[in-house]
Amino acid sequence: MSKILWISGDHPRHIFVLNNLIANFDVGGVILEKREKNSNTILPIPPTDCLQRDTDNFNLHFKNRLLCEKKYFGNEVIKKNNLPIINVLSEELNAKKTIRFIQEVNPEITLLFGCSVLKKETIDKLPFHSINLHGGLSPRYKGVATLFWPFYFLEPNNAGFTFHYLDSNVDSGRIIHQCLPKLAVEDKIHDVACKAVLKANFDILKILDKLNNKKKIKSQIQTSQGKTFYSSDFRPEHLRVIYDHYEDEIVKMYLKKKINPFNQPIFDQFK
Repeated sequence: MSKILWISGDHPRHIFVLNNLIANFDVGGVILEKREKNSNTILPIPPTDCLQRDTDNFNLHFKNRLLCEKKYFGNEVIKKNNLPIINVLSEELNAKKTIRFIQEVNPEITLLFGCSVLKKETIDKLPFHSINLHGGLSPRYKGVATLFWPFYFLEPNNAGFTFHYLDSNVDSGRIIHQCLPKLAVEDKIHDVACKAVLKANFDILKILDKLNNKKKIKSQIQTSQGKTFYSSDFRPEHLRVIYDHYEDEIVKMYLKKKINPFNQPIFDQFK
């Protein structure tokens, strides 16, 4: 069985997927990036220059995200003793100590989920089968917060995952698989994100089965540049669209055909 290196953030969704990998495959090492380094919690802190309505929306949004993740994933802790783990800040992700750890683990497969961008010198130390579990449909939604932006643009139907090989650009490697959650009328923005993680978790296990059994993995080059979103693109004011204007009922609007967004075609490894 191939040895896996896992690189991710430290939120419940990340640990949930990691624990499913541990239960089914040989995870030889873990690199966990602390996502909210300026806080003692995993809740981000709103900017100080916001209007009160935007501060309230910001706090509501991220509190609801945490509550929703606990509902879907529980209070996850890593369920394996003596597993080699290093905890890093974003600025340490490409540091020498991280590269040394990668070389010590010597993985045959690397999976990434919700970590910062790896530099070329770090990618060069990883095996060929290094796959990013990107929470967004590339190339339409690349970069950061790409399960949020489909809601902002009234496209909840395009809130899904792309599994792609790493390259030196952001979310632009050859696509291995894409998947979407099944939407329900009662779904809010964070329900869709969590259901997308559940679907991605199920599908990555099937892809790892194919790799372990030496079966051919299809892939597809990304032929469109799409849109890359950066952390600086997001402002708390954007949340007015979700909460003030649409009261977090964008999925309901879509399913009742009150909005008619574009459907991005997806690349399905299993079809």
